Amino acid sequence: MSSTINTWTPNSMVTESPFTSQASQSTPSAVGPSDASVDTSKIERPMSSTTSNRSVPNLQATATAVDSDSDQTGEWYMERVIVELVESGKKGVISEVNKDNSARIEVEETGETVHIKGAKEVKLVEPKENDYVLVTGGVDVGIEGNLVCIDGSEAIIQDANEEYKIVDLMHLAKIIADPDGS
Repeated sequence: MSSTINTWTPNSMVTESPFTSQASQSTPSAVGPSDASVDTSKIERPMSSTTSNRSVPNLQATATAVDSDSDQTGEWYMERVIVELVESGKKGVISEVNKDNSARIEVEETGETVHIKGAKEVKLVEPKENDYVLVTGGVDVGIEGNLVCIDGSEAIIQDANEEYKIVDLMHLAKIIADPDGS
């Protein structure tokens, strides 16, 4: 079976979600009660590639959704990301990723350590409101914060500076808070 990699660029219209099996489910469009308390004047909207009023490095942001039969990894495959083991359905946290893309997963319910050979053995846990998340693609890549609300395919997060940002839901990975507290 051939491996396909789907990439997103600012000019693309159709993208696939990194959340496996989400395509068969509908994404709730209703926003929870937390949206009433969000001051929308503080929300920073992503800049288009043609218009920008701030200095951004000239990098083309791409996000890769990984085919389950591929040995390639997505941007989300890193330490602190909460995943589900495909084989058992158990949830855990990636505690170590090695150079050969094998990883160590700390299973939440049992505390056991599971070693996997690559990203194809896990899938992302879809973040929900009030989860701590990492932006894995787009203009705001690398930003961590609390997921305030979800509206269709977009999400509002509040970062460490208490600024609100609108990001594409497909660019979010649920993570554990940094153990160093930073």
